[in-house]
Amino acid sequence: MTDPELHLVRYKTVQEFLHEMKPFDESFMNLALGPLWDDISTNPTRSEERSELSNRPLFAVLSANVLVMTLTRDTAHHPWKLAIPSTLNPDSVHYQFTIAGASRLLASTLDALVEPGGIGRIAAPSPVMDVFIDAWATSLSGKGIQITALPLDLIARSCYATRQTVPSSSACSLPANITIALAAAEDVSSLVPLFVDFTYHTHQVATPEAARASLSRAVQGHKLWVCRFDGDIAGFTVVGRETPNTIAIRNVFVRPEHRRKGLAEGMVGVLTRFYLGLDTVLEPHYPMGQPKREVCLLVKDPAVERIYARCGFLVGEDVRDPETGRKACYAFVSRGVQTYRQREKRILKTAMSSVSAIDLTWFHGNGPIGDNATLLNQNET
Repeated sequence: MTDPELHLVRYKTVQEFLHEMKPFDESFMNLALGPLWDDISTNPTRSEERSELSNRPLFAVLSANVLVMTLTRDTAHHPWKLAIPSTLNPDSVHYQFTIAGASRLLASTLDALVEPGGIGRIAAPSPVMDVFIDAWATSLSGKGIQITALPLDLIARSCYATRQTVPSSSACSLPANITIALAAAEDVSSLVPLFVDFTYHTHQVATPEAARASLSRAVQGHKLWVCRFDGDIAGFTVVGRETPNTIAIRNVFVRPEHRRKGLAEGMVGVLTRFYLGLDTVLEPHYPMGQPKREVCLLVKDPAVERIYARCGFLVGEDVRDPETGRKACYAFVSRGVQTYRQREKRILKTAMSSVSAIDLTWFHGNGPIGDNATLLNQNET
C-alpha cells in the first residue's frame, strides 16, 4: 500500500526550504530545522553562498500539502538527518506504510542525485532509521552496490517542554547566592577550561583554541548563559537550534566542586521558563521578544532524565503532550553506513587470505565509498 499523493520536493536554497517548512516548525522538526535557522541567522549572505557551493541537500516528502519526512544535511561534517513531524501519528494503521513509501521515494531520488558514498552517516528517529536504510539498500542493490549499516553510535531521547508542562515559578526560584546571566566577552577566558573539561565526556574533545572560538560565537549570538555561585563561575548553559517556534538547550555543565547543589536543574528550569515567556527572574534584564512554543532537549544520559522531567520536559517512551495528546518524546539515533560495489566485495573475500596486515588495513581504508563525516554535535546534553 502506497499513498498516491506522496511526492518529493528538492529545495534550491535554505531560505526557500525554511519558508516552506514554517507550518511544520515544532519540536519534532527542531533537529532538522534548528541548525539551518542558526546558520542563516548568523550571516544570511555567507550561509547561502556556502549552501550553494556545497550543493546542500534539502528534501521533503509530502502527502498533498502535509509534511511526511525531510532529509537534510547541515554541513559537510555532519550526518544526513531524517525528520518526521509529530502530526504523523505512530498509532495510525497507515503510519508504517507512509514511512516506508516516503523512504522509498527518497531512496530512489538519492540514487539519481547523490553518489552512494556521499552518505557516510545518518541520524534519524529510531523507527525511521531501519526503514530508510532498507529502502536505500533495495534501491542500490539493482546497481550492484551493497550497504553495511554500522552499529549505532548515538542513542538519545528527543523531548520538549511547553507552558503547560513546566512547574510554577516558585519551583524554579534560585537562592540569592546563585545568579544566571548572559555571558559577556570578558567571561570567555574563564569559560574555556570548563568547556574543554565538558567535552571530555563527548567524542569530540575540544582544544582550548576551538573552545574559545565556539564560546565567542555563542556570546555573540546571545546563546551562552553563565551560572555563578557566590560570585564565582560555577557552570554554563548553551542554547541553540533556534527557530521561530522552538529553541533547544544544547549544553549544560556544572563544575565538579559545585555539583549536587541543584545548579543544573536551576539553570534548566529558569532558562526553560524564560524562553517560554513565563520567567520572572531573567525577563526584567533580558527582554526576549516573542516567546517560544516549545523548548527542546536531546537527552543522552538516562541518569539525568529525572532532572529534566522535574523542569517540565516530557521524557519517556509513552509520554503524551497534555494539550495535543500526541507522542511527546522519541528515540533519536545515529549510525555510520558504508557502501561497497559488489564486485569489490568479492575481490576483498578472495584477497583476504593472501594480503599482509598492512595491505588489509589499506584495503579497508580505501574500499568503502564515502567520507568519515563526524557525528551530530556530541556536546549536546
